[in-house]
Amino acid sequence: MNWSIRRSILIRVMIILIAVLISGAVTMFGFYKVKAASEKQTNITMINDTILNAQKAHYVWLEGLNSSLNFDTAFTGSLDYQTCDFGKFLYSSDTSLWPQEVVEYLENMKTIHQQIHNSASEILEMKQTNYEGAKNIYINETKQNVATLSNQMDELVAITENLLQESKTEVNKTANMATISAIIVIIIVFLLIILLLGYIVKYIINPILTITQAGKKLSEGDLHFEIPYESNDEIGELANSLNFSIRELGSYITEIRRYMELMAKGQLFVTAEVEFKGEFKQIQKAILEFEDILGDAFKGIQQAAHQVTNASEAVSDGARTLSDGSAEQAASVEELSLTI
Repeated sequence: MNWSIRRSILIRVMIILIAVLISGAVTMFGFYKVKAASEKQTNITMINDTILNAQKAHYVWLEGLNSSLNFDTAFTGSLDYQTCDFGKFLYSSDTSLWPQEVVEYLENMKTIHQQIHNSASEILEMKQTNYEGAKNIYINETKQNVATLSNQMDELVAITENLLQESKTEVNKTANMATISAIIVIIIVFLLIILLLGYIVKYIINPILTITQAGKKLSEGDLHFEIPYESNDEIGELANSLNFSIRELGSYITEIRRYMELMAKGQLFVTAEVEFKGEFKQIQKAILEFEDILGDAFKGIQQAAHQVTNASEAVSDGARTLSDGSAEQAASVEELSLTI
């Protein structure tokens, strides 16, 4: 079965397209992983910043509670454990994308954080009626709980900083892997394109140039050559067809030359040895008709020559008879002359 150039090029183009699609998929996957790692890093950074701010805010909140207790100033901090900034962070945040270790630490903080705010409400209610009791709650519960919460926050900050460092390392590693994968695929695509161009040059451009040079020789009347290209593709079929046509033209010219040589030797009735094809049949037909016309003409000439030969012989015989008669007459006259 012949191997089609179109199919060969199509297969190679499909391979390149598949490589490009793979390259795009690898690049998109790399970008997705980088994006996911970046989002993770962003979440960890946000958690770390929120914890640090909440730690400072709770110390400020504790000082405000102390001032209200000891100096009877207005307490401006939040008494609701769910409405303070850290409470909103604990109870209203979407933790589905957060590290599980961080989520567990935050869950453990909810109880002590609630106790801190509830004790503040109790202190503010008791300070007018039971200052010592309120102060005792402040020192032994609220202050201790804030210190405990601060320690937990310190531990969580240390965890988030480690996670942040790991996340940065992961982002860099993922970005490097994505870059390397993209470069490898680009190199593969580049090599495939070079192979495709090499195939086109070797199996299409060079054969066409060879056939073009052969066409120039043919246009100059040179039939003593053959296109040196063999293949089972379309260009190979074209080269074979041209080689066959060149051989056929050569055989036609040889046949015509044979006709002319035989007719030059006087053989006017020549049998065809090569059957002309296509439009060349008209040439062979014209030659054979010309041969018949020449044959008929030479027959007429031969007949006329034969008649002229016969007439010449008759004239020669008459002249010979007349000469003999004249000689006899001369002899008679001479004999008569001698008698007189």
